Amino acid sequence: MPSPEERQEIFKIHINKRRRDAAKFDLEALASGSAEFSGAEIEEAVNSALYDAFYSKQELTTENIRTSLSQTVPLAKTMDEQISRLRSWAEGRARNASVPREAKKDGAVRRMEF
Repeated sequence: MPSPEERQEIFKIHINKRRRDAAKFDLEALASGSAEFSGAEIEEAVNSALYDAFYSKQELTTENIRTSLSQTVPLAKTMDEQISRLRSWAEGRARNASVPREAKKDGAVRRMEF
């Protein structure tokens, strides 16, 4: 699952993609309220909140998205056993996508985030 910083970035991407200014949203609160959510589930929460705001004739807010998150059970909970087995299998066999990597350039080690 994405780290808190990655979840903030995912929210930012999907809010901006829907032509809203992500700077007007509490991305930290959204990231903390989506601890077990995948990127696709975060995107769907933004979509759902946008529809709810539209039907209420309101502009999309952080609270709309938080409500959408609270009404969703992430797959990490509903499929906990399967995900645990997959994580066990992947340990030592696959690279973690959320781990910052280091790169050497001009003899200096620089931290790279993807």
